[in-house]
Amino acid sequence: YAGTHLPASHPRFANLLSESLGVPVREGAPIDVLNNGDAFLSAMLADIKSARSSINIMVFIWNKGQMSDQIVNELVERSRHGVQVRILIDSFGSFSFTPRKHFKKLEEAGGKVAEFHSLTLAPWAFLKNHVRNHRRAFIIDGNIGYVGGMAIDDHWLGDARTEKEYRDVMFRTTGAMAR
Repeated sequence: YAGTHLPASHPRFANLLSESLGVPVREGAPIDVLNNGDAFLSAMLADIKSARSSINIMVFIWNKGQMSDQIVNELVERSRHGVQVRILIDSFGSFSFTPRKHFKKLEEAGGKVAEFHSLTLAPWAFLKNHVRNHRRAFIIDGNIGYVGGMAIDDHWLGDARTEKEYRDVMFRTTGAMAR
């Protein structure tokens, strides 16, 4: 296959890519494609409710509202049951939101909330404000993972039936890919 251009659908494509890059190919759990907020939120809340050891969330946008309230309430409950809850939000993506006030119950229950790269008005640091964390990753018990385009904001609620309901996708997987 040297010098051959295989389409991604070819059965040998993954192995050829693995050999070219020098990285192993491993079989993994299936990936669930969650279209729009209704599918994501219901799956995410169910997984949060089942968490036994840890919930780690890294997200660019986290704004208060119905979606946030539902997730925070479940995180508080899990934290009270000894689950380690850690959230990292981007200070620019969540600029219109005051995280400490909204996350007070979670922090009182033992959860941890941190901001990535706080904004600064200092002239010597102004040029660094463009360094952001656009990741959206949700890891539960080190075994369930979500990644994709959604964030925590009421615009992601619904099923993209109106212009106010964002159309987006998240991917859910378990096992090695989540770790």
